Amino acid sequence: MMKLTQHDTHEVPRPRFGTAHVWVESPPQLLSAVETHAAGLLGTDIRVVPRLGMPLEATTQALLNHAPAGVHFEPAARKPPQPKSSSDRYVTGDAYSGKVRPQLAGRGQGQGNHHH
Repeated sequence: MMKLTQHDTHEVPRPRFGTAHVWVESPPQLLSAVETHAAGLLGTDIRVVPRLGMPLEATTQALLNHAPAGVHFEPAARKPPQPKSSSDRYVTGDAYSGKVRPQLAGRGQGQGNHHH
């Protein structure tokens, strides 16, 4: 049987399509999100959601002027965005954040969707 494709096992798997929603809580996380996207690790587009009340305005403004293609900024929010389907890709800079942990545990979801 002939092998039609050669897979390079040394290459990092990259999602070559789709949008990632990225929750950021600090300027270093914001810069990391943009760099990770530029490296091709998050798909074709990212939608950056900054945490409300964090000092990200200056970094966001600087990035808006020079961001690579596919970077979009959403309004600041109090809580991380919620996946709407299992195919959605969500990224966080700090999985141990007090805002992220309840979401991962299933306690941050809307009424009627609590998991115990």
